[in-house]
Amino acid sequence: MTKFVLMALTAAGLLSACATLTPKPPPLSEFVRPLSSTLLTIKIPARDADATLVLVARNQGVETWQTVDNVTVSTQNGVIVATRGLGFDVMGSDVRQTLTALAGRQAGQYVVNRRYLTADNQSESVSATCTMSRSSEGLHIEDCQAAGVAFRNEYALDGSGRIARSKQWIGPDVQYLDTAYASAN
Repeated sequence: MTKFVLMALTAAGLLSACATLTPKPPPLSEFVRPLSSTLLTIKIPARDADATLVLVARNQGVETWQTVDNVTVSTQNGVIVATRGLGFDVMGSDVRQTLTALAGRQAGQYVVNRRYLTADNQSESVSATCTMSRSSEGLHIEDCQAAGVAFRNEYALDGSGRIARSKQWIGPDVQYLDTAYASAN
């Protein structure tokens, strides 16, 4: 019996030593370094929340912005194409026609497609029919209809035609994200 107890204690000691030798990896944000001094500020009016994000990745024209707690917003020329960490996240968007309309090369109706991650971890595609117009204040207004929901995105462009600030519909849970670009300097 003593031999069995000694073997059990030795095994437990070895296992506990293994547990202390395996370090816990640091959170992702400790590995990520900003790619520019430009910051993206976002406000989520429906949640009375705001955050400042840094640019952490660029891939084929898509920029990914991240908060210190690892929420990300990905944009293509300022138009939101994906989110992570907000709930009912936008998994991906085809915003080519929105970008064409913002550049003044798209007239009439066009379609914007998005994929969402649902609560049961399924991908759901939603298509919105949209039109672009200009407000008297110079904003580009995108009015859209999708599955019985109407929403309006607003884009303010700078002198070079880039989006400086916006109000963009994300989905029924998050509703709108207000974005603005600023320099960290």
